[in-house]
Formats: sequence, C-alpha cells, structure tokens
Amino acid sequence: MRPQTWHPLLTAAVLVLCIACAETSAQPADQATPQTTVAVPTKDPAPQWDPVTREPAVVRFVATLQERGISVEPQRPSGLVFLTVPGHVYKVPSGIANIHLYPTEAQAIEEAARVVPVADNPNIDWIDFPHFYRCDSLIVGYYGKSKPVVRELTSLCGPQFAGY
Repeated sequence: MRPQTWHPLLTAAVLVLCIACAETSAQPADQATPQTTVAVPTKDPAPQWDPVTREPAVVRFVATLQERGISVEPQRPSGLVFLTVPGHVYKVPSGIANIHLYPTEAQAIEEAARVVPVADNPNIDWIDFPHFYRCDSLIVGYYGKSKPVVRELTSLCGPQFAGY
C-alpha cells in the first residue's frame, strides 16, 4: 500500500481559504473596536494626577484669585522640602506660587512658625523675592514681584508672615 501525500495544489487551496476566512472575519478599521484613550484637558484648573489641586479649599482659593483678575495655572507638585505636607506649584503673573494644604488651621499655624527662619534667610538663593502667607489651613509661598499678586494675597490672607 502506498502512503498518501498532499497534492501541492490542494495545500495552496487550503492556505488561500484560511487567509480568505481570516480577512472576512476581521472588522474594517473604521468599524474596529475603539481603543481606550486618556483625554488630557487643555485648560483643566486642577490636574487629576495631583490630589492637592482637587481639595475644596485649594479650588476655592485659586478660583478667588482668578475672580480677582490673577491668572493661576497649575504646573507640577511642589518640591518645597521644608513644608511637611504636599503642595502644588502654580504659575502666576511674574512668578510662581506654591500652595500647601494642612489638615487643620492649627497645623498650618505651627508650620508657619517653622517657615520663618527659612524664608527670612538671606543666604538662600530664592528664584525671586519670597512672600509667605497663611490663609486658614493653607500656606502660600509666592516668589515674584507682581504688586497685584501681592495685593490680592494680602487681601485674602492678611500680611505675609515671612519673606521679603
């Protein structure tokens, strides 16, 4: 008895049939299942990747500055190592502001006392003139020379407690 072999034409026909079936079962590109994408808002006042910017006290503070004509744009998480709670850096006219939220006003008051020796140290190479304010449970460090920004921060928070 002779072993059976596949005929080359039969092999080619099976291959063509498999390719044809695969192509008809695939969806056209315009009907394909959409891929999951992450939307990045262009003017979101509070980036979702930083929880500090979403805190109600911070949102209200930023909104109040904006209502008073001060542009405030979130930039990145704060890197101030001498403050013990997370904060966020915002671009404001002629400078930046670091806004740090404390769990309580009492904790912000305690922290403010520790900031004074640091902020008033003339040997520190600040990026611009430092101005530190305490607004309830917020500590705001503004580095810049904009008189309107200083005026509005003073109006909202009272006189600066440290800086020059």
